[in-house]
Amino acid sequence: MSLAKQVRMAMSIFRCGRDKVWLDPTKFSVIKEARTNEQLRLLIQDGIVLRKTGFGHQMTKLSTSQVYRWNFIKGKPKTFESTIATKSVKRALEAAKQKSQQASAQTSEQTPVVADMRE
Repeated sequence: MSLAKQVRMAMSIFRCGRDKVWLDPTKFSVIKEARTNEQLRLLIQDGIVLRKTGFGHQMTKLSTSQVYRWNFIKGKPKTFESTIATKSVKRALEAAKQKSQQASAQTSEQTPVVADMRE
């Protein structure tokens, strides 16, 4: 008899894929008797059915440049945080531009106009 039903129930309990479910090979006869989720949960508590540990693709461990590259290459929609960041950068650049324009206007007003000495 196959253990496909028990594996499927363990997948739903663990909320993972088939490759992450481990069944104890010495206890297959005990696992075959489990027909319900409650019985399978008891086997999980006993350590007969386990979820394998491992790491998948985690976007949180990538640097910001890697995340930007990933989003740009894959064509994924921009996140709310990235749009807020670009808006704040644009605002800062606009403020700096206005400030430099005001400073240049003030310096042009303060410089004396030199009369043409050719006369």
